[in-house]
Amino acid sequence: MGFKEYFIKYEGEKKKQAKEWLEQLFGIIDRGSFIEFFYNSRDCNIACLARDVLANLNGRLSFDISELNKDGRRLFDDVTLFIKVFAEFLPEAGVAAWDMCEKIGYLRHAYAVDYITNTDYCTQMMAIVDDAMANFSSAEEYMISLAFGSGLYMFLMNDRSISAALDFMVKSTAFLLRGDLADIRWKE
Repeated sequence: MGFKEYFIKYEGEKKKQAKEWLEQLFGIIDRGSFIEFFYNSRDCNIACLARDVLANLNGRLSFDISELNKDGRRLFDDVTLFIKVFAEFLPEAGVAAWDMCEKIGYLRHAYAVDYITNTDYCTQMMAIVDDAMANFSSAEEYMISLAFGSGLYMFLMNDRSISAALDFMVKSTAFLLRGDLADIRWKE
């Protein structure tokens, strides 16, 4: 999908391949499974975990860490060590830009294979734009969130590998810097 073609519909073999990709990797087979994935999957909702970690680093955690099971505690501690290195550089919205970017991609694919309607698609896209405008004061702030979010995403998806996370974050940052995102007029 191109960056400027927002209303693409897949046909034939391309549609079949996209449906297979959505099902095999994410368990998405229809509108209901897409909605479940969109709102609950870690693949596009890492900002919540990052917010909890940042709150803990700032002494304001809203839950009792001791209630986590062994695996949950280990995950939380690992993510805390990873985020602690760059926490001071994050905007207030943390890594929310990564989730926004991921959700846009999933929305576009679900729309392209007819799992969601035009109304579903447009409503969610506008909600993401509104969320971005409410949580970021500039394109630069959004890009910082997106770059660090890419690192956290890869850290979580690649068996908590710091080297894989940093490599992906460097590549994502280079992509962002070569693009025109920084030139977007944010709020006026």
